Amino acid sequence: MKHGPAAGREGEVRLSIRRRGGGLHIELSNPGHYKGPRPGSDGLPTVERRLALAYGGHARFSIDGDGDRTKVALELPDTREEP
Repeated sequence: MKHGPAAGREGEVRLSIRRRGGGLHIELSNPGHYKGPRPGSDGLPTVERRLALAYGGHARFSIDGDGDRTKVALELPDTREEP
């Protein structure tokens, strides 16, 4: 997340974490229009690869514009083992 005057953005950062369907649903949004991945950047593909490795393809990640904000949503499955 890029935020603050040095990043050219000011305003409210919103974070929501909820239990959903046995896992976690996390949303983070901050001011600024989402313009897509930066050319030459490997940040988002790296996040997606790490999630796939850690959760066996069961995690979901998305980033998109929501009006004048950028929103990231992350769904993480429950990986606890039953006793």
